[in-house]
Amino acid sequence: MRILGLDVGTKRVGVAISDQDKILALPLLVLERERAIEKIAELSLEYQVAKIVCGLPLKMNGKIGEQAEDILAFIAKLKERLDIPVATIDERLSTKEIERMCGKSKKHRQVLDKLSAQIILQTFLDRELTTNEHQ
Repeated sequence: MRILGLDVGTKRVGVAISDQDKILALPLLVLERERAIEKIAELSLEYQVAKIVCGLPLKMNGKIGEQAEDILAFIAKLKERLDIPVATIDERLSTKEIERMCGKSKKHRQVLDKLSAQIILQTFLDRELTTNEHQ
């Protein structure tokens, strides 16, 4: 079983997938948001996904803003369609981190979306691994 990581934007959804051991996140693909939920359902079956992790862009003060509300609405639709747990993780500055490392070129947008999803998922996997080591 694997974990799927999502970077949900207004137009596209970056997707990453964990390895079988849930240690490493790998960039997978980018979906058009309007068709993303059905494609995520297909990917969930194909990769035997046990959990989905969505980045939640909180405001710098930690509160939920308009962008986070939009993603929570997307998550609600995802939960209606799939019987898979969906977790969120604070993704403040993940896109900025990718842009800092790779640049902000529009022609690289698809790659940046996948890499943002990878960072979101890897952060989640690292936290899970650390939590399990201390138990």
